[in-house]
Amino acid sequence: MTKGEFVSKYYLMAKEASQRYPFDPLIMLAQSAHETGWGGSYSARVRKNMFGLTKGGSNAQTPHWGGKWSVSSVSGLKFRVYDNPADCFYDFAYWIHNFRSYTEARKYTKDIYAYSISISNSRYISEENGDDREAYKNALVANYQAIKQIVGTNEPTEQTEPPKPQTINPLLPILPIALGIAIAYATK
Repeated sequence: MTKGEFVSKYYLMAKEASQRYPFDPLIMLAQSAHETGWGGSYSARVRKNMFGLTKGGSNAQTPHWGGKWSVSSVSGLKFRVYDNPADCFYDFAYWIHNFRSYTEARKYTKDIYAYSISISNSRYISEENGDDREAYKNALVANYQAIKQIVGTNEPTEQTEPPKPQTINPLLPILPIALGIAIAYATK
């Protein structure tokens, strides 16, 4: 499936889900494109799972998932199975808007830059599964830009302040001292 075919096939599903759970549909499509290889993955084709959503625990029931799942022969993970991709778009948006793990991400569902940082630093990404947080963040932004070009929209997106980094650079406290030394040395 080409990128254009992916957008044509899934854009309205993302848009409808985003009307129920506030979300930029292009951000949803960008994440789905990454998770499914632009719709070509087994998960997308067979499970109708457009976001790599796993079964989760007993508290992970949602109004958009019928409870079916299958085990990946590659990873051993239990993935949700949907009757159709539209249910998965609704389910994904429901997850982001209702599960505590995504409190930060839900603040930025209209801003690709802040959202990509937040979701890539959330439990959605797992290094144990081979995920790379930085690569994931960059892929979402690149996919968003590609989709925006395909859709042909030039509408401005809502910009919000990006989430604060969860770790502080250990060199940050000595930066003023280093700058002071550099300035003193330069004025001699």
